[in-house]
Amino acid sequence: MHPIGQGQKTRNVCRTKERLVPRAAQEHARPDLSIREPERSARARTYVLASLIYKDAEDGVDRFPLAVPELIQYVEDNTELDVRLRGEDRTLRQLDGITLLYMSGNNAQLRIGAEDRRRLGRFLQDGGLLYAEDVRPRGLGRFRFGDAGRSGTPFDRHFKELVKDPDILGAGGSRWRKVPRDHALYSSFFALPDGPPPGAHQPGTITDLEMLEYRGRVAVLFSDLNLTYFWGDPQAHSRAPSLRFGVNLLVFAIARQQAGPALR
Repeated sequence: MHPIGQGQKTRNVCRTKERLVPRAAQEHARPDLSIREPERSARARTYVLASLIYKDAEDGVDRFPLAVPELIQYVEDNTELDVRLRGEDRTLRQLDGITLLYMSGNNAQLRIGAEDRRRLGRFLQDGGLLYAEDVRPRGLGRFRFGDAGRSGTPFDRHFKELVKDPDILGAGGSRWRKVPRDHALYSSFFALPDGPPPGAHQPGTITDLEMLEYRGRVAVLFSDLNLTYFWGDPQAHSRAPSLRFGVNLLVFAIARQQAGPALR
């Protein structure tokens, strides 16, 4: 086509558009852009779910070694979450790069030195999340319930005394409150409108989780419900509700880590 004819056609099209599009819209119009898809890194970020090892904690009594691996397996088998997860055992001297720190106990003493307390404090104050649970193991074919699901049990007392240390959360370490049923923890992936599921504990006692906040963000979650027993026992009946809660907990922790630490 002759260049002049092409130009005339272009001007005619523009005049047609002027009759259809308000002048203000024309002034702010932008040409279509061709944007290349960003190149995705071959090494996607890995989120670490760490189980805390501490002195005197006995496997099968104070901690369930399969709890974290089984939760990660549940995520892979029952969700379409596009995340890379890794479960690890860590000590209080190995808190770097952790997305969610999990700690449990029954009767073990929490004999944690001053330097390790400061390490835990830095982890929490820098945006880390700790989920701690008072657990009861299965023995002789049935649960040794004892005082499970009640406040004031040995691990309950020892842990809450620990986080009151000024090096951990300062004055905020004693400001426990219940996690409300409309908290993001209960809707981060699965809808859990009734809050935490029934755990492996004596019925009719505690039914809520507790939390501590640091600068307006959850730093510590505490459970007396023995939920992680269901994570760690592949043969336990009715595991799914507790595992779904675990997925929500993990997604909540990932979102917090991506958001970064609280403003100081």
